[in-house]
Amino acid sequence: MFKKKSKLLALVLIITLVLSAQSPRLVAAGPTYENPPLEEIAQKIEIVAREKGIPSVILKVIAFKESSWRQFDKNGNVVIGKSESNPSLGIMQITSYDASDPELVEKLRYDIDFNIAFGADLLNEKWNMVPQIGDGDRNKLENWYFALWAYNSWSVKNNPHNAAANNTEAYQDKILRIAATEYLPGGVVTPVQITPIPPELIEPDTVPTKDQIWETPKPYTFGDLRVGSGDNPSRGGPEPTVIRIDGQDRIDTVNQIALKGWPQGAETVILTRADDFPDALTGVPLAKIYKAPILVTDSEELTAEVADTLSRLKPSQLILLGGEAALSSQVEQQVIELLPDLNALRRIAGANRYETAALIAQEFPGQSDVALATGLDFPDALSLAAAAAANDIPLLLVSTDR
Repeated sequence: MFKKKSKLLALVLIITLVLSAQSPRLVAAGPTYENPPLEEIAQKIEIVAREKGIPSVILKVIAFKESSWRQFDKNGNVVIGKSESNPSLGIMQITSYDASDPELVEKLRYDIDFNIAFGADLLNEKWNMVPQIGDGDRNKLENWYFALWAYNSWSVKNNPHNAAANNTEAYQDKILRIAATEYLPGGVVTPVQITPIPPELIEPDTVPTKDQIWETPKPYTFGDLRVGSGDNPSRGGPEPTVIRIDGQDRIDTVNQIALKGWPQGAETVILTRADDFPDALTGVPLAKIYKAPILVTDSEELTAEVADTLSRLKPSQLILLGGEAALSSQVEQQVIELLPDLNALRRIAGANRYETAALIAQEFPGQSDVALATGLDFPDALSLAAAAAANDIPLLLVSTDR
């Protein structure tokens, strides 16, 4: 009996050993990695950007393009991409590193702050390598166009013409397109319009050379290099981000403002004369109501630059401010011919600037408050127009005695 039990026990033991040898072995679980919250990643990028002298919007959008702000994937593994030499690593998808240095590779893989800083250093290397744009002001976002190109590949692959011929988009142009959107939720990024180098200035099948003078494209936008201090350098600092919009003259400047503020077009556009101030200023609160840009043109004809801007804005409604002495019937006819799909074209006009302002005020039904400014000079009306618009009240022009 004992022998039978011994044999049975031995058989069970053998079966157990065989099964255990064929089964997966249980091992101690390694560390799991998670990405910090988006708000924390935003702060990390901002701090590094400030230390490295890079506008944070530039570094943020590169990180999004490369990894969607991820050091680790959903399984806790390092985000790794493929390349011909080294695999790209982490949030900045670093490819230029010494793969034979295990300590460096380890930090790039598991230290998100180190990865961001390493990427910023690489971008600065590219900045120093490529042709200078404009005056070389690092705080002008447009001046980073070539450095962005080189961060991915300083080759004809990212020449806009070559990319278009291959039905792709150049890396730097993708960056600018993404920057103009709210590409992450929760208010951690703010859309910023960055003007590219005009493609017609870049020869196909080439990379830009330092022999050519590269002007900063307009309108250009300033970043946050001089803003604030502390842990949140680009948010709520004492000095706000400055955006300069300028043109060759007042008409061109107004056109640039409209295209910058309404990059996707405008439902309504307000048009007034360029050579006098009253109608344009009293039209500011009206523009606020309609969320419309104001364009200015020559009194006798629609200037070519304004016509081009209208074609790009594609409004369905256009409002003329002022009588035919301010905007001639020829201007009105040119608008009709230029915009055949226009649904509504109307003119708000009085016998003089005061009556025109009063008629504009009638566009604010139920509003009992008004702002008053002299109609004889522009400074008071200029400063008051924005305040009136902010409070959705009309601006009336008055003479000194009535």
